[in-house]
Amino acid sequence: LDDDLDLDDDLELDDDLELDDDLELDDDFDPDDGLDLEGEDIDLDDEYELDLEEDTETKLDLARAYIDMGDKEGARGVLQEVSREGNESEIAQAKELLESISD
Repeated sequence: LDDDLDLDDDLELDDDLELDDDLELDDDFDPDDGLDLEGEDIDLDDEYELDLEEDTETKLDLARAYIDMGDKEGARGVLQEVSREGNESEIAQAKELLESISD
């Protein structure tokens, strides 16, 4: 601890600091104005639902790119994910690619 530091010293405010007088708040502002959500059934999952089949196809493409770059470990990790998440065809492709990179 610094011996020169005295926690009992009062803080001095800079007298040059002033609030901007041009800033005015609208007393009539209502953040909920115009939003009538009562009775609305909003399901955000519909809008952001992932297509898992497309996702695993993308992962297969990524694994192929890793293989082309010589990154067998990267490809192996992605292919293991496809093996857990994919359909029969995707799992078969992942297995085939895994076999092609096994040493």
